[in-house]
Amino acid sequence: MHHVRIASNTRSVRGGEIRPLSRGIFPIRQKQAVVRASNIKKNASKAEVAVESGLDLFAAGEAEKALDEFLKAQRLGGSADEMRAAVYNSACAYVKLKKWKDACDALEKAINTYDVKLVVALRDQDLAPLRDRKEWNELLGRVSGGIGNEGYAKLRAEASSPFQFVRLFLFGGLSAGAALGGIVSTARLIAAFGGTYDLQESAKTFGINVACLTVLGFLFARELNSRKKNVQMAAKEEDLAMLQVSVSKDGERSVPLAAFRGMYRPIIIAGSKGQVKKSLAKATKFASLFATRGIVVIPVILNDEDVDEKIQQLKEDVSFSNTGEKGFSKKPATAEAPKEPSKKWKLSPYDVEEWKKWVQSLGIDDTGATTEVYAQVQLDGVVRSSGRGSPPFEKLISDIPELDSMQTRFGDGRGMSKNE
Repeated sequence: MHHVRIASNTRSVRGGEIRPLSRGIFPIRQKQAVVRASNIKKNASKAEVAVESGLDLFAAGEAEKALDEFLKAQRLGGSADEMRAAVYNSACAYVKLKKWKDACDALEKAINTYDVKLVVALRDQDLAPLRDRKEWNELLGRVSGGIGNEGYAKLRAEASSPFQFVRLFLFGGLSAGAALGGIVSTARLIAAFGGTYDLQESAKTFGINVACLTVLGFLFARELNSRKKNVQMAAKEEDLAMLQVSVSKDGERSVPLAAFRGMYRPIIIAGSKGQVKKSLAKATKFASLFATRGIVVIPVILNDEDVDEKIQQLKEDVSFSNTGEKGFSKKPATAEAPKEPSKKWKLSPYDVEEWKKWVQSLGIDDTGATTEVYAQVQLDGVVRSSGRGSPPFEKLISDIPELDSMQTRFGDGRGMSKNE
């Protein structure tokens, strides 16, 4: 656990280099010896005393009281070191209180304004819960030395199509050359009508340049559009990686889906309560095959409406008593409830509203009604396939290799990405 303290005649760790400082800040572990407020020199500023008091309260588990002290130190003002310590440690307290936005704002200020190194925040265990959230990724795009979702998505898009930049450069350069040739040939053609140049030869040159410009321009635009789509999809995949799943029985503890990269291949099923229930029941018979392929199912209920249950309830409400009359006189036999899917291959979404937003961002369900959709994600977080309706489990299982297969080890068994 790291805290930023105000030190005197001690050593500071910055960028891996340890050097003496007359007065600075340094991250220090809880069990290391520290200078307590009672031992601070008599002329210590009020801000310094507040920071030290806040650190003691934080160590005692009083995060809210510690935050009050850190905020008090900021109001009192002081040296750059004192403000740096107050702002950074207030971020740690905000994380403890699960105030993610406030924590990110404080960290942004500490890094950009008071020169706290990003590596300190990356290693601080007090900030570990924040690093598992999407707010952290957004913060990385705003602080010095960080790279946000947009930048990371571009890197992933480039990695998935390494020669796309070369093609863009080639087609773009050739298109520019064809456009320049077109300008020259146009002027030559106009002059040819006045008898300066041969008209037939000028028209031929003009036609060749126009044809080249058309073809090369089309190829360049296609590559540009493809790159844009790749970046957008990579951004959605990174957003998916930051969505939380529950990892405790009470649903209080959660981790980002990214924590399971390299271990599991999630299949996300989204739809009404009835639709998801049917798909989960259908999935139970593939449980053993899921295990060998690292497949887990994540059900996302878009609304609680179950049409089948409503119809059944309606039949029971309007059914006649058993008098031999026609109609719904015979009470239908109650179907056996499907077995609850094994939790070994089922993950529960933590914040369902965030999952709903991600499903909608795929643009698969554009009918206005609740349509069941699915998405299958590979070990590296790439969305391999998606579509409407219940997942085609048989086809997915036939396409996905086992975890210990050579195909998985060398290529994750992705094949070509597709949307069905």
